[in-house]
Amino acid sequence: MSISKPVGGIRRFFRGISTGKVYNKMKRGYKNLLFRGKFGKALYNFTHKIKATLKSGLVPTTMFDNMGFTYIGPINGNNIQEVEKALKKAKNTCRPALIHCLTTKGKGYQLAEGDKTGYWHGVAPFDKKTGEPLKEQKKTFSTEIGQLVQQKMEEDEQAILVSPATEHGSSLSECFKKYRSRCFDVGIAEEHALTFAGALSLNGYKPIVSIYSTFLQRAYDQLSHDCARLDSKVTLLIDRAGLCGKYGKTHQGIYDVGFLKTIPGVTVSMPIDMDSAKRLLGISDEIEGVFAIRYPNEAIKEFGSKADDIKPNCSRFVRKGAENKVVVVSVGPKTIELVESVEKEGLDVDIIDPVFLSPIPSNLINDISSYEKVLIYDAYSTKEGMASSILSELALTGFKGKASSICIPTSFIGHSCLKEQEKECKVDIESVISFLKEGF
Repeated sequence: MSISKPVGGIRRFFRGISTGKVYNKMKRGYKNLLFRGKFGKALYNFTHKIKATLKSGLVPTTMFDNMGFTYIGPINGNNIQEVEKALKKAKNTCRPALIHCLTTKGKGYQLAEGDKTGYWHGVAPFDKKTGEPLKEQKKTFSTEIGQLVQQKMEEDEQAILVSPATEHGSSLSECFKKYRSRCFDVGIAEEHALTFAGALSLNGYKPIVSIYSTFLQRAYDQLSHDCARLDSKVTLLIDRAGLCGKYGKTHQGIYDVGFLKTIPGVTVSMPIDMDSAKRLLGISDEIEGVFAIRYPNEAIKEFGSKADDIKPNCSRFVRKGAENKVVVVSVGPKTIELVESVEKEGLDVDIIDPVFLSPIPSNLINDISSYEKVLIYDAYSTKEGMASSILSELALTGFKGKASSICIPTSFIGHSCLKEQEKECKVDIESVISFLKEGF
């Protein structure tokens, strides 16, 4: 399609020939015959130019034709017969084929067909007649941090929210309704989201970019080149951090810390509960450069500790009392479960919440160096995240004790429910407790 839709019998006639079985068989035979000698190649190139000239005059070309594809369509992608016919045509062509299908999202279910927000893109179990969820939705980090963002937008008129098509998924719909002039959905263009945010910062605004962990990898270059390099002050809310269960290999948010820590001027943090999340959002105004807060899309458990003890670039003890024998550096919300389980089992173990994953908190290495055994527990990243940084620093300081880590394996994690994934990756609390009991 150019300005308007290609029409006309000549176009359809020649498209039918170019995707026909007999035509393509003769085309391959003709090329193979002439390509046996130099004269034949020259003759083939000459006749090919004549054909291309005639074709361009009679058949409208698309950008896909210019890229060397055979373009078929647009067709009704919800019509099985049309799709089968197009696939047969594609099979007959000599070149790569592109089939352009027009489909209706949610076809066959009226509520999904009428979706304007993306609610039905991925949905919890629901009543088929009403579309309402079967269970009351739990408060998650995504929903509650969405509320914090709304509060921040209300308090600060310089705050601007940028979302790459994750407005509904990150619970930002109310923000977009209430502060329409300061909220921008840039579509599935993560690269633009970061470049745009960097430019906003340089012009005195306070951009907040809400983005899924797995989508952030698309914008690595822009984050480095257009934000960090220019000392742009950008708050990065990294949703869906850690294992994401049913979403499959492409959507596991486990690699972001590993690549973010390589960029100068980027601070990466992770809260364990909503009090610490709120505190970190406040700290984002105090620290220069890109400030990232990563969090999972899981139900919230309140810890009861005061978030006031969170200081910029400092870790904190959330359980202390051991005789300098075993300490666990535990990342993210799983820390709450770990503290509860350690106390239930009566284990003599201290637990540190690092809060800041990169750069390593200034006090952390000094705090853990006096222990005989150090365990880094990170159920939200691979070993290339925070764990490798801590282990390297310990080695450089001449640590004489034993250091180990329990992290997500560096691999592509397949489709499963979250609990099964944690168990398969051996980052569930039961595996950690067993590891501690065995004395590692």
